[in-house]
Amino acid sequence: MKIFTLIFCLVIALAAFWYGLKLIKLYFRVKKWERVKATITQRSVIERKSASASRAGFKPSVDYSYTYNSKSYSGNKIFLVELIKGERGFLEKAAEKFLEKIPDQINLHVNPQNPEEAVIFCEGIGLYIFVLVMGILSLLIGIGNYFG
Repeated sequence: MKIFTLIFCLVIALAAFWYGLKLIKLYFRVKKWERVKATITQRSVIERKSASASRAGFKPSVDYSYTYNSKSYSGNKIFLVELIKGERGFLEKAAEKFLEKIPDQINLHVNPQNPEEAVIFCEGIGLYIFVLVMGILSLLIGIGNYFG
Protein backbone atom coordinates (compact mmCIF):
# COMPACT_ATOMS: atom_id res chain seq x y z
CA MET A 1 0.00 0.00 0.00
CA LYS A 2 2.92 2.35 0.69
CA ILE A 3 4.17 2.09 -2.88
CA PHE A 4 0.70 2.94 -4.22
CA THR A 5 0.56 6.04 -1.98
CA LEU A 6 4.06 7.07 -3.10
CA ILE A 7 3.19 6.72 -6.79
CA PHE A 8 -0.10 8.56 -6.33
CA CYS A 9 1.60 11.42 -4.49
CA LEU A 10 4.38 11.60 -7.10
CA VAL A 11 1.86 11.88 -9.93
CA ILE A 12 0.00 14.64 -8.08
CA ALA A 13 3.29 16.42 -7.31
CA LEU A 14 4.50 16.26 -10.93
CA ALA A 15 1.20 17.60 -12.25
CA ALA A 16 1.17 20.42 -9.68
CA PHE A 17 4.81 21.32 -10.42
CA TRP A 18 4.20 21.34 -14.17
CA TYR A 19 1.01 23.42 -14.07
CA GLY A 20 2.22 25.71 -11.30
CA LEU A 21 5.54 26.52 -12.96
CA LYS A 22 3.90 26.90 -16.37
CA LEU A 23 1.34 29.37 -15.06
CA ILE A 24 3.85 31.32 -12.93
CA LYS A 25 6.13 31.66 -15.97
CA LEU A 26 3.15 32.78 -18.10
CA TYR A 27 2.13 35.32 -15.44
CA PHE A 28 5.55 37.01 -15.45
CA ARG A 29 5.75 36.92 -19.27
CA VAL A 30 2.33 38.58 -19.67
CA LYS A 31 3.10 41.19 -16.99
CA LYS A 32 5.83 42.50 -19.34
CA TRP A 33 3.41 42.92 -22.27
CA GLU A 34 2.26 46.39 -23.26
CA ARG A 35 -1.05 47.74 -22.01
CA VAL A 36 -3.52 49.25 -24.48
CA LYS A 37 -7.11 50.43 -24.31
CA ALA A 38 -9.75 48.11 -25.69
CA THR A 39 -13.46 48.43 -26.35
CA ILE A 40 -15.78 45.61 -25.35
CA THR A 41 -17.97 44.80 -28.36
CA GLN A 42 -19.92 41.81 -27.05
CA ARG A 43 -20.63 40.05 -23.74
CA SER A 44 -22.32 36.75 -23.06
CA VAL A 45 -22.35 33.74 -20.80
CA ILE A 46 -21.73 30.48 -22.61
CA GLU A 47 -22.00 26.89 -21.50
CA ARG A 48 -18.74 25.00 -21.12
CA LYS A 49 -18.49 21.76 -23.03
CA SER A 50 -15.75 20.06 -21.01
CA ALA A 51 -16.35 16.98 -18.91
CA SER A 52 -15.31 18.84 -15.76
CA ALA A 53 -18.07 21.42 -16.26
CA SER A 54 -20.75 19.65 -14.21
CA ARG A 55 -20.83 22.21 -11.38
CA ALA A 56 -19.20 25.30 -12.86
CA GLY A 57 -20.64 24.73 -16.29
CA PHE A 58 -20.55 28.29 -17.62
CA LYS A 59 -17.96 30.87 -18.55
CA PRO A 60 -18.07 34.59 -19.26
CA SER A 61 -17.31 35.50 -22.85
CA VAL A 62 -16.33 38.89 -24.25
CA ASP A 63 -15.19 40.13 -27.61
CA TYR A 64 -13.07 43.26 -27.72
CA SER A 65 -11.27 45.41 -30.25
CA TYR A 66 -8.05 47.34 -29.79
CA THR A 67 -5.41 49.22 -31.74
CA TYR A 68 -1.73 48.42 -31.45
CA ASN A 69 0.95 50.16 -33.57
CA SER A 70 -1.77 51.77 -35.71
CA LYS A 71 -3.33 48.40 -36.61
CA SER A 72 -6.72 47.17 -35.45
CA TYR A 73 -7.11 43.80 -33.73
CA SER A 74 -9.85 41.88 -31.98
CA GLY A 75 -9.70 39.29 -29.25
CA ASN A 76 -11.72 37.34 -26.71
CA LYS A 77 -9.34 36.10 -24.00
CA ILE A 78 -10.20 37.22 -20.47
CA PHE A 79 -7.99 35.11 -18.18
CA LEU A 80 -4.35 33.95 -18.35
CA VAL A 81 -5.36 30.30 -18.43
CA GLU A 82 -7.06 30.91 -21.79
CA LEU A 83 -3.65 31.64 -23.32
CA ILE A 84 -2.77 27.98 -22.78
CA LYS A 85 -6.12 26.66 -24.05
CA GLY A 86 -7.65 26.37 -20.58
CA GLU A 87 -10.84 27.91 -19.30
CA ARG A 88 -12.24 29.13 -16.02
CA GLY A 89 -15.59 27.77 -14.91
CA PHE A 90 -18.37 29.68 -13.17
CA LEU A 91 -21.89 29.10 -12.02
CA GLU A 92 -24.24 30.86 -14.43
CA LYS A 93 -25.22 33.71 -12.06
CA ALA A 94 -21.58 34.27 -11.05
CA ALA A 95 -20.55 34.52 -14.72
CA GLU A 96 -23.30 37.09 -15.32
CA LYS A 97 -22.19 39.15 -12.31
CA PHE A 98 -18.57 38.94 -13.42
CA LEU A 99 -19.47 40.31 -16.87
CA GLU A 100 -21.34 43.23 -15.29
CA LYS A 101 -18.09 44.32 -13.60
CA ILE A 102 -16.14 44.61 -16.88
CA PRO A 103 -16.41 48.20 -18.17
CA ASP A 104 -16.99 49.04 -21.85
CA GLN A 105 -13.46 50.49 -22.06
CA ILE A 106 -10.68 48.45 -20.48
CA ASN A 107 -6.91 48.17 -20.52
CA LEU A 108 -5.57 44.83 -21.67
CA HIS A 109 -2.18 43.18 -22.07
CA VAL A 110 -0.93 42.83 -25.67
CA ASN A 111 1.97 40.63 -26.74
CA PRO A 112 4.43 42.95 -28.57
CA GLN A 113 5.86 40.03 -30.59
CA ASN A 114 2.38 38.87 -31.64
CA PRO A 115 -0.18 41.69 -31.29
CA GLU A 116 -3.04 39.31 -32.11
CA GLU A 117 -2.43 37.72 -28.70
CA ALA A 118 -4.01 39.70 -25.87
CA VAL A 119 -5.65 39.09 -22.51
CA ILE A 120 -7.66 41.29 -20.18
CA PHE A 121 -6.64 40.05 -16.71
CA CYS A 122 -3.14 39.12 -15.58
CA GLU A 123 -3.64 38.30 -11.93
CA GLY A 124 -3.86 35.36 -9.60
CA ILE A 125 -0.22 34.47 -9.02
CA GLY A 126 -1.19 33.48 -5.48
CA LEU A 127 -3.25 30.59 -6.85
CA TYR A 128 -0.37 29.42 -9.03
CA ILE A 129 2.02 29.52 -6.07
CA PHE A 130 -0.57 27.58 -4.03
CA VAL A 131 -0.65 24.87 -6.74
CA LEU A 132 3.15 24.66 -6.61
CA VAL A 133 3.12 24.42 -2.79
CA MET A 134 0.49 21.66 -2.97
CA GLY A 135 2.85 19.77 -5.27
CA ILE A 136 5.63 20.08 -2.70
CA LEU A 137 3.27 18.97 0.06
CA SER A 138 2.14 15.98 -1.99
CA LEU A 139 5.74 14.99 -2.61
CA LEU A 140 6.57 15.26 1.10
CA ILE A 141 3.50 13.21 2.09
CA GLY A 142 4.37 10.49 -0.40
CA ILE A 143 8.01 10.29 0.64
CA GLY A 144 7.16 10.52 4.35
CA ASN A 145 4.57 7.76 4.07
CA TYR A 146 6.91 5.48 2.12
CA PHE A 147 10.01 5.92 4.26
CA GLY A 148 8.33 6.73 7.57
